[in-house]
Amino acid sequence: MSHYTRLYVLMKYFRLFQISELDIQLGISGRRGCGKSTLCLDFLQIYINTYGRLCQDCKTEFFYGKRCPVCNRLNIRKLFFIPEYHIKKYFIYNNADLVKKIRTAIPFTPYVVDEGVRFMLATDWNKPESRNLVKLLSVCRTKHLFMMYNVLRFTKIFSTYRQDIITHRIWIVKKGRAVLFTPDLAENKDCWYLDEFNKITGVVKYTTPPDDLIRKVSRHKTFTDYFKFPDIDRKIYLLYKEIRDKAVYAEEEKKLNKYERAFYSVIYNLYHNWDKFLDGVVNSKGRTLRWRILHEHLLIDPVYHKFFMSQASLQGRIRGFMKKYKLADKK
Repeated sequence: MSHYTRLYVLMKYFRLFQISELDIQLGISGRRGCGKSTLCLDFLQIYINTYGRLCQDCKTEFFYGKRCPVCNRLNIRKLFFIPEYHIKKYFIYNNADLVKKIRTAIPFTPYVVDEGVRFMLATDWNKPESRNLVKLLSVCRTKHLFMMYNVLRFTKIFSTYRQDIITHRIWIVKKGRAVLFTPDLAENKDCWYLDEFNKITGVVKYTTPPDDLIRKVSRHKTFTDYFKFPDIDRKIYLLYKEIRDKAVYAEEEKKLNKYERAFYSVIYNLYHNWDKFLDGVVNSKGRTLRWRILHEHLLIDPVYHKFFMSQASLQGRIRGFMKKYKLADKK
């Protein structure tokens, strides 16, 4: 059985979950350079070539049914994977794009959430966008989406995503070789038994033979299968890297611009609205500086009149900053 044939069999397995009133939320983990993006490209290519349909009237791409879900017509043809177009369309690199695509997605649509999105990390659990995304992913089951999430370490994912959202886990042992796990559906504290998994694998080095690791994890409670996957075409991978780098660096630049704008806005508000700021302190209970005063008078964009963050987010970030650098709190 060829590597692609094995992936087609695995795709049929996932498809059974989709048509059984469920969705696929696939967590793919592994060290850097081990082939997480390659596997996602393999899955995306197979998914589009197998289930993809294109309405020739309204040009809608869909992945289930014989009629177009938008115009309800039968003038459709088979869809084939077009690297540049489909990578740009189905790969996601920021939270806003993820929320938008999930809300507007046609049922059974595939998406790849690449490493540029950090909302699943446990360190981001208290951010409003992460909490809102948990709610959204919890209710999007009826869309039967095929979601793939790239993460460096499965243990670093926020427990709510790990326990309640992820339906399958793939651990890439070495480039081209991976293991599939399915969760324990009982209401356990850890449905993936990660402590037991770490004990079984022991110390893993670059020189550790992959066959030894696969033999060890095959004894794990959540082990389902192991498979090999082929390397993607070199031209497609280079195209993916170019698109990814542009998207990731543009997002980082956007974040820096946002923080720079917030910094200058705070200086502007202090200089031009000092009287209002001082009145807020004088009229407050006990005539002391409150979080509400800081938020209302300093963290507002003077041009668009929108707050840069909520008051709760401001308090959480300042306290996190103080804890990280061991700064003394106000007495």
